[in-house]
Amino acid sequence: MIEIFKKSVGRPKLVKLKKPERGCWIHVTEPIEGDIKALEEMGIDKDILQDALDPNEFPRLEYDDRERFLFILVRVPHEEDGHIKTYPLSVFIKNDFIITLSLKRHVFFNKFLSESVEFFTTQRTRFLIQIFSEVSRVYEIYLKRISKTIKLSLIHISEPTRPLY
Repeated sequence: MIEIFKKSVGRPKLVKLKKPERGCWIHVTEPIEGDIKALEEMGIDKDILQDALDPNEFPRLEYDDRERFLFILVRVPHEEDGHIKTYPLSVFIKNDFIITLSLKRHVFFNKFLSESVEFFTTQRTRFLIQIFSEVSRVYEIYLKRISKTIKLSLIHISEPTRPLY
């Protein structure tokens, strides 16, 4: 699904748009074929899109001189069926807008969509740093949970065994 938003210092309320315009954020989650075609029409290379949608793709950063955009792929943890897995989140920064593309809905984006985080889509670099800061917080939450589980396991292991009689 493609959603297009804009928020600027001059227009500090997040507005949903029907079509892209300068300074907007194009937020794509759980994309269908039509969404991919729309991104290709915006100048995103088909091969890069395939990489962005590959659930096993490694994180990386690329700059495309020809199309003049920055492509960043990171992995974001999700809990699924009691297991922690990571899924790709791709960010494309073009001259006129920023695009986020992910196979899964990442809960941290709700902070931006509900405007509980102050951000402006027109300030692409700042917005990018804020997105990565939220990704970092997600990792921190999972790492704390894993650390707690390990500590509890170690306590259980180190407890002296009692006779059964």
